Amino acid sequence: MEYNIKSFGAVGDGVTLNTAAIQSAIDECASFGGGRVVIPEGTYKCGTLWLKSNVELHLELGAELLASDNMDDNNELDAYEQNFSVPVEEWVGKHLIIAHEISNSAITGLGTINGNCHAFVDKFTDYPQYHNGYIWSGGMSKLRNKENQRPGQLICFIECKNVSVADISIKDSPCWSLFLHGCEQVSIRGIKVSNPSWMLNSDGIDIDASRYVTVS
Repeated sequence: MEYNIKSFGAVGDGVTLNTAAIQSAIDECASFGGGRVVIPEGTYKCGTLWLKSNVELHLELGAELLASDNMDDNNELDAYEQNFSVPVEEWVGKHLIIAHEISNSAITGLGTINGNCHAFVDKFTDYPQYHNGYIWSGGMSKLRNKENQRPGQLICFIECKNVSVADISIKDSPCWSLFLHGCEQVSIRGIKVSNPSWMLNSDGIDIDASRYVTVS
C-alpha cells in the first residue's frame, strides 16, 4: 500500500515543520506490514525521521526533504547505542534519517534530500585555508554556532539488513551524506550527491563494517 504524507497533514511549503506528519505516515505504514510512504512534489522541512522495517520512503520527482535548521528538531545524542560524535571535526550525532536495526527498508525516487548545510556553516574564504595541516583552495566551512556545532551523518543505516537506496539526489549535506554501519545485503544504485567543495567531511557514501554491499 501507499501512504501519501499529505494525508497525514504534511505541508510542502519549505517552512512548516513536518516531522510528526511524515513519521506518522512511516509508523502507520509499518504497523500494517509495510509498503511505500510517498513524498509528493514540494519542499518538506523536517527533523529526524526513523525509518521502519518493510517501509520504502519514496520521493517523487520535484519532492525535496529539507533538514530543519534547528538542531533541537533532531534526535538526542544517546538515541541509540551505536551513535557517536566527532568533536575534533566539529559535528555531533544528529541525523535527518535513521534506520536502526531494521530490515527490508528503502529510500527511492527522483526527489532530493537536502541536508541544509548552509544553516549551520558559512563559507570561509580567506586564503590560504589551513585546517589540521590541509589546504582547500576553494575555501572551508566555518561553524555558525561553536557550541551546537553541526549535524553528523545525514542518512544512517545502522546494523540493517536488506537495504536499498536508489535514484535519489542528496545535496548540501552538513557531514557524511549516506552512512552504512554494520549492514548486510545493501544495494545503492544511481544516486547523485552534490555538496559544496568547501563543506568539510561531506563524504558521499561511507561503508563501515558491512558486507554484501553493491554500489552502482
